[in-house]
Amino acid sequence: MAKEFTELVQMYLEKEDGVVTLKLITPRNAPWEGTNYGIKVTLDIYVPPDIMVKIKTKNFRLDLSGPFKKADIGNSYGEIRLMDVSEATNIEGSYNQVEVRNIKGDLEIETSYNKISVRDVDTEKGKAFLKKSHLFYHFLILKQMLPYILISKH
Repeated sequence: MAKEFTELVQMYLEKEDGVVTLKLITPRNAPWEGTNYGIKVTLDIYVPPDIMVKIKTKNFRLDLSGPFKKADIGNSYGEIRLMDVSEATNIEGSYNQVEVRNIKGDLEIETSYNKISVRDVDTEKGKAFLKKSHLFYHFLILKQMLPYILISKH
């Protein structure tokens, strides 16, 4: 059964105007939907340290370790762990558990129904904006978050 599932996942790598895009596509109404079965895709992708990483996913656990210049992440129904960004970070989606560490520059995180954990963040005179709907905030060692932190809870 595992082999049949993996054959249903299509992967495309496209390059256009200096942008490289990796797409993983599964069929609608995949045979594992609504069952105790599933498929797990693990990718190790290496990029130069001066690059911006932009990710849009759904139902993924993302574990991203830089160094990255910038990170722009959109994910729903998953987990996001992000480390080592040097300029700016933007994370948004719903039902995400978000953990960021060793982030410099502006930080913006928006999620719902799960926790946000931040550690070792230096906004370098920029700002940190954390917006979350429902549940609770969980802060680990907020470091040099100057000049201000904006927190919004709905």
